[in-house]
Amino acid sequence: MMRPFITLMLLLLLSSQSYGQQIVIDDSAQIDDTEIPFLLYPSKSPKKTIIWFEPHYGEFSSQPVAAALAQQGITVYQPDWFETFFLPRSYSSPAEMDGKIISAFVHYVKQKESGPVYLVGAGRGTVAALNGIAVDSSHINGLIALNPSIYLRQPQPMQPVEFVPAAAECSIPVVILQPNQSTRIWWMDEVENTLRSGGATVHSRLIPDVRDGFWQRPDLTKSEISRKRRFHLDIMAAIDILETLNEK
Repeated sequence: MMRPFITLMLLLLLSSQSYGQQIVIDDSAQIDDTEIPFLLYPSKSPKKTIIWFEPHYGEFSSQPVAAALAQQGITVYQPDWFETFFLPRSYSSPAEMDGKIISAFVHYVKQKESGPVYLVGAGRGTVAALNGIAVDSSHINGLIALNPSIYLRQPQPMQPVEFVPAAAECSIPVVILQPNQSTRIWWMDEVENTLRSGGATVHSRLIPDVRDGFWQRPDLTKSEISRKRRFHLDIMAAIDILETLNEK
């Protein structure tokens, strides 16, 4: 299903001096009885593909980053899993997203795109990505977790944390990109150990002088404005690390 008007509006939105003119296609995939709407940022010379899992707040607020990645040869798919599963944008919803449908969408993308496929989970979106990985990781070359929130429930300071079951079922390489001005940094060791318990090789990188979700905040600091402009390079560097981890 195509929605040309929305596609045109997105094209105008992303036509800027910073990112150039980036075509954005508003489409959907039909998998059995489930329709999965997604935004597609096609690259003219596709080398790699990313499937981007949004956090539970906001909606496709990472568009400029996705557009910059597409201009660097990385095709980006952004499914709307909340609409797919008819779930509210709440903290608990990603844990309810069916990993079988998510895995089937990965297969759908793999059939259309050449080259490796990587998942990017932003915040709570990492939970949905892990649900798909737990079902079938054979077509996934790695996971980039942006400020991941993979807890069973929101953690409290100085209290033990529990993780969603899929976190301990990840067997593919993971790169964590963690803003250092985030409270989630307190539980980094537990996050890494839980992912490793499923067989994942985990590499973490701290991003200095930025807060949670800085790439989509409306109230950016000077440091965050600067980092947002080159955040696509951080993601590309994470892909390079994943390729190295895959060789081990």
